[in-house]
Amino acid sequence: MNLFAIKFLKSKSFLTLALLCAFSFSLLHAQDAEKAATATSSYNEALALLKEKKYEEGLPLMLQAVELAETEENEKVLRLAKKNAAKASYSVGKAKYKMKDYEGAVAMYEQGISMDSTNASNVAGIAAVLKKQGKNVEATDYFIESALMFKEAGKDTKVEKTLKTLNVMTGKAYTGDRFEESIAIGKKVLAVMDHASIAYYVSRSCLETGENVLALEMANKAIDTATKGETMEDKYYIAQALSLVAVGKKDEAIAAYEKVTEEKYLEQAKYQISQLKG
Repeated sequence: MNLFAIKFLKSKSFLTLALLCAFSFSLLHAQDAEKAATATSSYNEALALLKEKKYEEGLPLMLQAVELAETEENEKVLRLAKKNAAKASYSVGKAKYKMKDYEGAVAMYEQGISMDSTNASNVAGIAAVLKKQGKNVEATDYFIESALMFKEAGKDTKVEKTLKTLNVMTGKAYTGDRFEESIAIGKKVLAVMDHASIAYYVSRSCLETGENVLALEMANKAIDTATKGETMEDKYYIAQALSLVAVGKKDEAIAAYEKVTEEKYLEQAKYQISQLKG
């Protein structure tokens, strides 16, 4: 072997050794860094990313902070990390929802709930996905749960928004001739909270399905609820009158029609009165 070949092999061996040393040092450094990570450091790093709205980057670190806090039995960091992990999960889930990745969105929302069961937004997120998929009755349970959680947290605006959504769902089911669905949604809502408009839609739907006694009960509920502060609408009296006719109480039906004063319902009420008296 000539001198040049020997030098080449020596230089190649040296380069290989240098690369191996560099790789080993890098690996050891990474391992040391990983070992050095604590619940607090992971939490702070994650929180900084979340504040910059880098949710997909910050969420894994926040979940790491949760794991480390559990290992270290650091209750303070654990509590904070779980709450922030729930919020980040919701944000990532919302992004997936917008991209129509509904399965991915639900997975994020469920993860958020597992981190913080008091986070109503994740519950509402699942409700929104189910509604989008046309599973309105199933979605209702989640909407109701989120509304009660928002109420407990004093977030009245979100409660009102949720009830508005439920009212629209009940109304659309009624006007779309999906009467059983309207009744199912409405019953679930009214079992836990009063709502005049939802009671009205249930009443009208019950008349369509022949549940006349329940129709009258719901019409009465709509009127009673409305008088407790909600805007009274004469269509509630119309529903009551129709229900009274359906159960054979014509005189009471006439009395209900006579309470109607709104112009858009007045002609209908007068006509029905004349028919009942005729």
